[in-house]
Amino acid sequence: MLTTSLSLAAPLPVWSGDETFRSEIFGPGRNRPVVDAGGSFIVAPSRGPLHEHHTLVCSRRSRTGIFDMSDPELRELGHIVAVLERVFERRHGKRFVAFENGTSGNGHSGCSIRQYHLHIVPLLAVADLASAAGGAFLAVDGLQAARSVAHELGDYLLLKAPGSPYLMRRRGDEPSQHMRRVVAGLNGVDRWDWRHARDGEDEPVRWLAFEELAVELRAELDAVADSLLPRDATSAQDAMPAFWQYRKVQGMLECSALSLPTLPGIFVDPSVASADDAAAAARCIDPRSWLVRHDRARENGRYHQGGYVVDEKALPSELAWYASLGRVVVLLAPADPLDNLWSAAATVSSDGAALAEIVGPGFDASDLNRGNVSPMEWHHFQLNADGDARLVRSEVASNTDYARAKAVRIRKVALKYVLNRRTFDVDDIDDATARTVLANHACWAKPQVRRLLDESSYEQAPARFIEQVREFVSVVSSLVVERAGASLLAFSASQVGNGRETVVWDIVRPLRKYDLAASR
Repeated sequence: MLTTSLSLAAPLPVWSGDETFRSEIFGPGRNRPVVDAGGSFIVAPSRGPLHEHHTLVCSRRSRTGIFDMSDPELRELGHIVAVLERVFERRHGKRFVAFENGTSGNGHSGCSIRQYHLHIVPLLAVADLASAAGGAFLAVDGLQAARSVAHELGDYLLLKAPGSPYLMRRRGDEPSQHMRRVVAGLNGVDRWDWRHARDGEDEPVRWLAFEELAVELRAELDAVADSLLPRDATSAQDAMPAFWQYRKVQGMLECSALSLPTLPGIFVDPSVASADDAAAAARCIDPRSWLVRHDRARENGRYHQGGYVVDEKALPSELAWYASLGRVVVLLAPADPLDNLWSAAATVSSDGAALAEIVGPGFDASDLNRGNVSPMEWHHFQLNADGDARLVRSEVASNTDYARAKAVRIRKVALKYVLNRRTFDVDDIDDATARTVLANHACWAKPQVRRLLDESSYEQAPARFIEQVREFVSVVSSLVVERAGASLLAFSASQVGNGRETVVWDIVRPLRKYDLAASR
């Protein structure tokens, strides 16, 4: 189930970036063993290498830095950097550095080429890179944060040592190719200027050395790609037969097959994959933490609740526990349920009627799916012959019902997210104790948790979210019509990341969700 197409052969990959940069990097001829990641980046050897394994990660698109890279591009870049770090560490230990010169719209390039390219260069010895580069650096955790810092700095210099955060500072009046000069000095290389590279002398050496590295890199990327859940419609549709026994995983793939918005994720069978392999693959989603969901072939209806975030430290014990239960795991981008705004659970029937139930900030879709709380809103839709959903009527719960729902949710949050109970009943804790637990925990700082604890009235879902749910109903309804016997379908959706995006979690076919024989 490869979602990444990797190539070590000609022709060169599709390119929409700077043509001068392309010709300078690849040099004469077109049959070069570049690693084509099939997405937004390629990996190639540097002209004028400062070490035989001097490698560049190059953006396919016209980019002058990380300023205008999208979240998916940054996730992909972070994944490639993590894989390269593992490959380089096996060969060179901790003796290598990554660096990049970002150029703002009206800025001046730090290396005579504006197109985005990240250098990764082995060093002869471990060095204090920040001191060698000069200036005061800011430590930044992750590329999303680095993008925000880049906007503040303008023209920037970015450094990274293995296993360390990114370091950034504003580029001053350094001469062109400042970091190439610095690294050349550390490696005892006289020729630091790539423009003085002599093709006849350098070309065979750099491409031959890179070919060895590329084989390792390709193997690492292939291993990770095998676990990625495809998000484009065609690949998701093609992957579904492989997961026919896993109803929840199929429901996630079905969302992607319909081009509904989803979170990126990987599929892990913890009885086969090691925790290290799972973490390595998951870093292409996020470098630090992941939202856990789980599934089982022939699901029996008796299982504990997923939908919580784990970090790399906790991942091995989590995977071991799921392996002991014979369950598989899906690790998604870390959308903390306590950062959700509004969530919906909807049903669509073959008679053209659809109902969306909604809960507000502080709650999540699982509260509705498991029947933990009563909805705060009901929105009834009717589908026409073309499958377009029309809102017929809406209802809103009373503030008394809202207060009751909050009391239940407070206990669930305390048990599940603070006390980390794997299985529980909300009656395992009383309201006063649950409130104390939340008040003394870091989650109290989240506005959604504070809203659960106060006595405010319910705030109805914004019109935009209702409209998104209506659109999702229209899309999902096509499955009711197309598939014989599918008289009822359900799906759930949430505004995650404090409203950053709306995602659909999965599509459920209630009549075949569980293996009834296994449930007895």
